[in-house]
Amino acid sequence: MSDAQDKILDIISRVCKKERMTLSKDTDMGDLDFDSMTFVEIVLLMEEELGLTIPDNDLALESFRTVADFEAAAVIWKQR
Repeated sequence: MSDAQDKILDIISRVCKKERMTLSKDTDMGDLDFDSMTFVEIVLLMEEELGLTIPDNDLALESFRTVADFEAAAVIWKQR
């Protein structure tokens, strides 16, 4: 697991108040009481802790169904 993937799991764990050990890349965000406020908090922490700049047009809540979706997006955002 890369450092970025590990940090993303840590961020989601903190924001969603779930044990880190219970999360995987396949974890369904719906199972974590994921809503728009949770989404914004995760994205802001990703920008801060991973040094990303996330374009507003990439922020579609429905595009982030699993932890893996956040990981894939982080790879794309890092390349920009």
